[in-house]
Amino acid sequence: CVLPIFYYMKRSNEGFANRDMNNNKPRKESNALVSGTDIKSRLNPGKGECVVALFYADWCPHCQHFKPHFQRAMKDFNGKLGKDGKKMRLEMVDCDAHKELSRQYDVSGYPTVKILGDDGTQTEYGGDRTYEGLRKYLVSDD
Repeated sequence: CVLPIFYYMKRSNEGFANRDMNNNKPRKESNALVSGTDIKSRLNPGKGECVVALFYADWCPHCQHFKPHFQRAMKDFNGKLGKDGKKMRLEMVDCDAHKELSRQYDVSGYPTVKILGDDGTQTEYGGDRTYEGLRKYLVSDD
């Protein structure tokens, strides 16, 4: 029966979304948050800073499409000043591994991008789930 196999793949995190399609080896998640205190400090912006956090799930097809765009934005925008003049830090949160953070940040669907301000504000990004959409929202006025 197909259903138990799909259930196992989803629960074991060994499904297709977590494998490199070229060599069928598990993907490495170098940008995902990993441990308790590390998570809290990395999602807590310092003075003059904002955190742009992607909340995702590997099994979600929309996340699979958007993650490479967000990872490119991480490389290009980390440490740069945003439109608001604050230094940006981009982070990724695997919501399957960190369910409590999904609840804490009111994540109800995937992918969700939240901009966390140093003043305690949270803004949900509602633009295109592309690199270009992020660029326009975060750093460009065009």
